[in-house]
Amino acid sequence: MKAKQTEQKEIARIKLSDNQELVATLVDDEKLDIRVWLNSERYSGPFKEG
Repeated sequence: MKAKQTEQKEIARIKLSDNQELVATLVDDEKLDIRVWLNSERYSGPFKEG
């Protein structure tokens, strides 16, 4: 059985600080995914607090 491929399209990127950005992505033209993107010496990728 094949897994369904999701289509993701970045629609906005807002700089929050020198090492953080807010990234909004549209998934399958119907769901909005909002994440904080962290860029540091040790890690670069989506960041989840809490």
